[in-house]
Amino acid sequence: MGSCHWGALRTFAHAMGRTDTEQKQAVQILALQLAGLRYRHIAALFDKVARGDELPLGLPSGLECYTKELTAHEEQATSLLGACHRLGIHVLPFVSPSYPDAFHCLAFDRPLLLYAKGNLALTTASPRLAIIGTRHPDEEGKKRTYELARRHAEAGATLLSGLARGCDALAHQACLDAGGKGIPIVATGLDEVYPREHQALQEALLRQGGLILSEYPPFTPINKYQLIARDRLQAALAERVIVTECGAKSGTLHTVRFARKYQKPVEALRYETYTEASLGNHYLLTSHLAEEYSE
Repeated sequence: MGSCHWGALRTFAHAMGRTDTEQKQAVQILALQLAGLRYRHIAALFDKVARGDELPLGLPSGLECYTKELTAHEEQATSLLGACHRLGIHVLPFVSPSYPDAFHCLAFDRPLLLYAKGNLALTTASPRLAIIGTRHPDEEGKKRTYELARRHAEAGATLLSGLARGCDALAHQACLDAGGKGIPIVATGLDEVYPREHQALQEALLRQGGLILSEYPPFTPINKYQLIARDRLQAALAERVIVTECGAKSGTLHTVRFARKYQKPVEALRYETYTEASLGNHYLLTSHLAEEYSE
């Protein structure tokens, strides 16, 4: 790594409270991602447990085999990390001691780099509840989502959601109103807010001691596949998943699927009369994919 780049990295590392080693690993991982290496290949290069001991053949091994790729993309990777520094974004390699333990259950689906703003201690706070649902709740769903989220926030729970319109935003607002702590997990780089009208909500959550997480570097725009991928992080970090209201084809069901895969408790609100907005709850309960919500 060039001396000018490494000097800049040391400045970033010290300013963000990270070790030189973590920052160097972040640049290397990001450079290999930019070079187009596959996820599992990069993970194996840094995960000593997965890689195991190599035979002493005197041949290039590990990262030494990728000097060309590292050199070619080092400057771009360093520039991206510099942008993170200026934006107040922490960058955590998956091998860092600061990387949230909850994401290790994802194995080769965990983010190689995690981008974070705010209070990282919330990743180990308990209880952590994902309160999720449709972007288009009906009036009953809105009321029940807000009240449920507020009760749990007042009781000291850390609330997770995706900063989306509808139930996510209601849960985050209830968290703020209760003086609680929230963790939005988003599907863009942390230089952006999606949807844009939730910028004030995101900033308020941060001011109140919250945390925002993403697996995407700055300048990464939104797409539908990233929204689905984001759902696995919500499920992994949550200790309990609560569906307040969702339709039969709601994206909320992706989070439920991931939560069941990771063996997280899933609950859904029961409604006396189901509407189009809550038919997903009926499906989850009658198919025994979720337990009926209880306090």
